[in-house]
Amino acid sequence: MLGIRYNFQEMDNGVIIYKDSGGGTVIHFPYVPKIKINGQEIKLIQEPFTLIEGITLVPVREFFEKLGATVNWYSGSQTIIVEKDNTTVELIIGSKVAKINEKISGLPVKVRLVNNYTYIPLRVISEAFGYKVDYKDGVITVDATQDN
Repeated sequence: MLGIRYNFQEMDNGVIIYKDSGGGTVIHFPYVPKIKINGQEIKLIQEPFTLIEGITLVPVREFFEKLGATVNWYSGSQTIIVEKDNTTVELIIGSKVAKINEKISGLPVKVRLVNNYTYIPLRVISEAFGYKVDYKDGVITVDATQDN
């Protein structure tokens, strides 16, 4: 299975439109959210984006390495494995499921490959590692102090 590739176009009003390689899905990203970890705003080289449905996606490697996780990519199976402490999350490009410590869990949206970067839902995967995620006034906060 090949990953879905997206091309994008920036509109005059700042809205970015991504179209998948099959010509089907059109996704609008109305703004780039600010993200704070332990009160410090972080900047990602590959910006996170928010779907119209309100789901924020982040570039998996860059974001989760900032949280101290190990991220591995297996191109043959289009699989990403994120590991930290005693938690392992396995994701597949184009899938709406994650394997969290061998248990299957649904995702609100598919794992996406955008411009050769893998994007995943921030909240559900962060919470799988025990982090608290909150949203207020356009800022997403991730409490990197795990509840262990």
